[in-house]
Amino acid sequence: MPVGTLSDKATVEPKTCELRSTIANTRTLMLERQGMLNSKLNNQQIARHCALSRGDTRILDDSVNQLGISARGYFKILKVARTIADLSGINRIETLHLVEAIGYRKLDRSPR
Repeated sequence: MPVGTLSDKATVEPKTCELRSTIANTRTLMLERQGMLNSKLNNQQIARHCALSRGDTRILDDSVNQLGISARGYFKILKVARTIADLSGINRIETLHLVEAIGYRKLDRSPR
């Protein structure tokens, strides 16, 4: 990698117009799929739209137990993982999306 590549903001950060377009497309996807944003899903809708593989379910269960996350936190992680997958243009929540969502939850719970 050439020197300066990582510090060159043009190569690292997407442009505002690209982000705006991605967010608008993701919002449209959510509304078409389920009629609401992921943040508004109830538990039944989460079960339908935020399905995990068996392995990912184990990862989430283990994380919930290790971090002492409540049931409410469990469902928030699923909604965030669904949003991350949507932003990536992926139909199913993959392990990478789930782990990222768990990481955000860990950050949210860490002492400041």
